[in-house]
Amino acid sequence: MTRTVVTLEDKYTQSEGQVVLSALQGVVRLLFEQARRDRAAGMRTAGYVTGYRGSPITTLDAQLWAAEGLLAEHDIRFEPGLNEELAATSLRGTQQLDWYGRARVDGVFALWYAKGVGVERAGEAIRAANLEGTHSRGGALLLCGDDHAAKSSLTAHQSEHVLMTAMVPVLYPATTDEILAMGQLGWALSRASGLYVGVKAVTDTLDLTTTVTLPGHSFAIAMPDGDAASTGLPIGLRPGMSALEQEAAVIERRLPMAGRFATLNRLDRVSHDTPTPRLTVVSAGKAWLDLCQALTDLGLDAARCRAMGLRVVKLGLVWPLSADFVRDACQGSAEVMVVEEKRPVIEDQLARAFYGRSEAPALSGKTAPDGTPLLRETGVLDPATVRRALVSRLAALGLADEQVRRRDTALRAVEDSAVRLQRTAIRPAYFCSGCPHNTSTLVPDGSAAMGATGCHGLAHYMPERRTMQTVSMGQEGMPWVGAQHFVDTPHMFQNLGDGTYTHSGLLTIRAAVAAQSRVTFKILYNDAVAMTGGQPAEGALTPEQIVRELVVEGVDPVVLVSEDPARFAASNLPRGVRVLHRDHLDGVQRDLRERPGTSAIVYEQTCANEKRRRRKKGAFPDPDRRLWINPAVCEGCGDCSVQSNCLSVVPVETALGRKRAIDQSTCNKDYSCIKGFCPSFVEVSGAVPARRKVDHAALMARAAALPVPSVRGLDGGPVALAVAGIGGTGVLTVGAILAMAAHLEGRAAKVLDQTGMAQKGGAVTSHVRIGRDAADIPSARLGAGQADVLIACDLVVASSPEILALARADTRVLANEDVVPTGEFQRNRDLDITASRFLDAVARRVERSRIASLRAGGLAGGVLGDTIFTNLMMLGFAAQHGALPVSLDALTRAVELNGVAVRANLAALALGRLAAAGEDDGELLPPEPALPRACREVIDHRALLLTAYQDAAYAGHYRAFLAEIEGTLKARGIDERDGFLVAVARSLARLMAYKDEYEVARLYADPAFRAGLGAAFDGRARLRVHLAPPLLAWRRDARTGRPRKIAFGAWIFPVFAALARFRRLRGTALDPFGYTAERRMERALAGEYRTLMRQVAEAARPETMGLAAELAAAADVVVGFGPVKEAGVAAYRARVAELLERLASASSPARTGRETEPA
Repeated sequence: MTRTVVTLEDKYTQSEGQVVLSALQGVVRLLFEQARRDRAAGMRTAGYVTGYRGSPITTLDAQLWAAEGLLAEHDIRFEPGLNEELAATSLRGTQQLDWYGRARVDGVFALWYAKGVGVERAGEAIRAANLEGTHSRGGALLLCGDDHAAKSSLTAHQSEHVLMTAMVPVLYPATTDEILAMGQLGWALSRASGLYVGVKAVTDTLDLTTTVTLPGHSFAIAMPDGDAASTGLPIGLRPGMSALEQEAAVIERRLPMAGRFATLNRLDRVSHDTPTPRLTVVSAGKAWLDLCQALTDLGLDAARCRAMGLRVVKLGLVWPLSADFVRDACQGSAEVMVVEEKRPVIEDQLARAFYGRSEAPALSGKTAPDGTPLLRETGVLDPATVRRALVSRLAALGLADEQVRRRDTALRAVEDSAVRLQRTAIRPAYFCSGCPHNTSTLVPDGSAAMGATGCHGLAHYMPERRTMQTVSMGQEGMPWVGAQHFVDTPHMFQNLGDGTYTHSGLLTIRAAVAAQSRVTFKILYNDAVAMTGGQPAEGALTPEQIVRELVVEGVDPVVLVSEDPARFAASNLPRGVRVLHRDHLDGVQRDLRERPGTSAIVYEQTCANEKRRRRKKGAFPDPDRRLWINPAVCEGCGDCSVQSNCLSVVPVETALGRKRAIDQSTCNKDYSCIKGFCPSFVEVSGAVPARRKVDHAALMARAAALPVPSVRGLDGGPVALAVAGIGGTGVLTVGAILAMAAHLEGRAAKVLDQTGMAQKGGAVTSHVRIGRDAADIPSARLGAGQADVLIACDLVVASSPEILALARADTRVLANEDVVPTGEFQRNRDLDITASRFLDAVARRVERSRIASLRAGGLAGGVLGDTIFTNLMMLGFAAQHGALPVSLDALTRAVELNGVAVRANLAALALGRLAAAGEDDGELLPPEPALPRACREVIDHRALLLTAYQDAAYAGHYRAFLAEIEGTLKARGIDERDGFLVAVARSLARLMAYKDEYEVARLYADPAFRAGLGAAFDGRARLRVHLAPPLLAWRRDARTGRPRKIAFGAWIFPVFAALARFRRLRGTALDPFGYTAERRMERALAGEYRTLMRQVAEAARPETMGLAAELAAAADVVVGFGPVKEAGVAAYRARVAELLERLASASSPARTGRETEPA
């Protein structure tokens, strides 16, 4: 059934039926449902939400802010917590209204949220609040997000044990539908029992977007009458209770009431029944979904379970367990198997419930009844693990029939083959383009830093930054307080984000001052909590406020470092506080590390992604300044990457090898790359990145003329898709649009987003299942070999073993050939990111005929002006290939409903379809130019270059030398010589065509420069070129010691044209530039290389030609300018010495037998 009227507001306003909801949107809707329920019951209640964000509860605050109007309409107050324990304590106040005065409402239903480590941190506050109790018309829920895989956490965590210690009942919903229902039941339980109620939610629950059947707010909730231990006093909150009275109330009255409530409202139930149970499996929450998926994978539907004697019990209240219910549900079973994650909670309670009873069944879970390990207590539980454990117990009881064994064997084969997959490359999370931490986390030579929670913690994974592993929030610098007395290290730096500073970091600084610790805190002020979505930091402290607090705390000295120090007036800062540009950071750190006591640097620079967001809204200055690299001048040395560590500096493959370019789509205008010691940087003002002049209407018309793509059917069951891409590029939008498209067509969808550091350029995947009904899709998570379709928006991620494991031989793969460099490229300029390398890895798992690819990134950037549209293009590509289980009309409507860049996204969809149909014909994306590879091609190409560089005679010397070397090799009988000759041809040409003043001038005067600039930018560009001429090398940068770069305006271009005409003075006595040390070195190097190649050729043998080619190519490292080239020359000479030694050893004739001793 196609839905004709759907809006994005349905998720909160539609009263019944089905909607598409993310789990965190479900939590927001839960608040509205409770308000509606109370109003329908005639109660005047209000709502209160507080807590502290953290994976997997990353963006709940953002969802709440987005629904601000509806929150106000329902009298719900959202108060972000400064930290977890303070938020939990403020929740306590909502239950104490009568103690503070006359309340305007009957009660407050309250919600607190935190990730698992925050639950642990707030343990004492939760326990104290729970012992005190709740209001009979209020109630309190504790939403606890558990990151079992520790994908975005310092430690893997499990909240139940903390909640049990605080004597808080624990509900465990499996789906978003259950969050909506159990949440309302939870508040009712809290009111009935006087207890705070925990709601456990794991990553797979909270990272889910799914089709939800709304339970509404009118379903009946049964409330227990009175409690057996009643003394006429209220069961919940009342003033004046002693600690022991509170303890007695919880244990003797409130917890028993929780059990009665669970029984009355059937929180626990049998999901798969049989009259003759042999094996009863007890589970809850996400683990129950894993169990259901395992049953589906084994072909065990309700009828087959019933016939074989398999019963499944689903618990809603996992602590305290209703002993009467589980004894009744497990009655008659030979064995009870518990399926739960991490350390046992249900299993231990079951053991106690059955201990000492004659009818007690055998118990398995973490181990089999004989003690053999069964389900591990570590890592993440998944359907495959559950299936293997279940099959082993079915077999032990004689219940595993031939079909079960056959299916399990087939699935094991697929899973075992996935284990053998090899990793081609890795895409780790990395600092964003222009990220402040590219600079702020650097430390001087000889120093080291301690890590902390936040994006800057990624520095730990960059060895050159010498940054230790993070500690928990509020503990920064404390390990050093203990260690400093026993090591020879005199000083440490401690990174600390502004969010953590507000959360609890100020206390750790106070402790360091008290301990007279010799440490420098670097407060990294980024003006946003970028790690979880760009939210504002609680308290919104300014850099000036932080500086004043530090001074008052006794930190001395305090230095404020900024990208724009002019913003800070001395009158707003304590006396003596220096304000410096961020370029002085290294000097400041060197100064502070020599001083005794605790010092601090406040490093102020707004988060790069937040700058981009605000600029799009016109809420942040957008400098009319962009940088462009002249590819002809660029040497590909990579110093710009070294200086900036910026992902927007990308490789460009040219006929002269790999060079650099700036990806204008992702550039956040940090400008650090200009510090690279290179004259290729051009500053552009008054122009904007160019877009191809594409007729949108004509493009859409061409796409409309294509055949309507076929839709993949659901007759064989739900269709499983995996989407693999890069965090922060809109990958998750693909899954969201697929889910909405399925919803529009009356189908069900589940999307599990596996994000990790989603904002930080790391690997992101979406597991998508689309079926006829939600009941057909137990688990969104895909297992080995279960992906019917793989949309590889990024080949690095898609070719990883984790993603390829999801595929099988007949999986349909749609791949983007444009591979975005990983963070490794900033340190390895020769990193291999060719698409064929990754496509070959995919083809080792999937039949090559099932793989289709296109240059989506190039198309998106070239036609639509931004690579952000790559992923929607991939969706169109997949649709036209008939790989999707939703129609084109539904996809189009879903894009329109999304409401973001609709016109461009529809164009991206159309471009992908045209590419799939082969109708772009190179018109929209010209083919890449052929590069010279054969020996003669390379020599001819370089000879033309040398003619332009100097003259034909100069090129003649080049050709003559190569002919000489070739002749020498021929005379020595070397037939396989092309590899060596190509290496010599490339290296010698580079050394002969060193880029001196004449050559740089010629390349800027060349019309190709203006043509390239015109292709890159639209508008009347004003240009400045940044140079450091050797003649002015005496002007040194105080920070780096390198010659200082100077910006030359438009007047320099006529000078370039004139200077280029004097290039024939090069190397003569009249050459004023030729007397510098750098030019003398360059001329000598070409002669040195010729001499070396003659020696190598004269000693060549067929078996040493490989080493000879390595020697010839050793000069590849001689690139760049000034100090960069000097370092390259040193590396070249060291490499030559090593290779010559190996060549001499290989060329020595082997000794045979024993030498005759002299007489």
